[in-house]
Amino acid sequence: MLEVVKGVGYADAFIVNITDEERYPLEVVALDQRSPKAQIRGEVDYQIQLAAFKESLPDESARFYLMVDSISEVSLEDLTLLTVGNYKAYGKAIERRKELQLMGFKDAFIVAFNEGRKVSIEDARQYLRRMD
Repeated sequence: MLEVVKGVGYADAFIVNITDEERYPLEVVALDQRSPKAQIRGEVDYQIQLAAFKESLPDESARFYLMVDSISEVSLEDLTLLTVGNYKAYGKAIERRKELQLMGFKDAFIVAFNEGRKVSIEDARQYLRRMD
């Protein structure tokens, strides 16, 4: 790959070890649309997402704070997510989502986080199955 990159005009290209956290603490490259640093490690937390917005909280979403205790605002790139809960077990998150849907939050859904990053539910569940 290095030779190909050099061949298309990047003569000064070189290889680096991006897993060196000290030199490259942030994501610097993606392979097949996934960062090699995006691997799940450690604990996974499940939350129930009620809403997402880009700028200020929409008026219709402000009522959520009156209906549900312990809403968290999670900043994620250019979005702010309104989430509820922090569950280690997926089953507990499913139970809470059902409760919220009965309260009128029909579009509530489960999201997973690992080390402050949102990860896919599928990846989180596969990771936790391997850890058992």
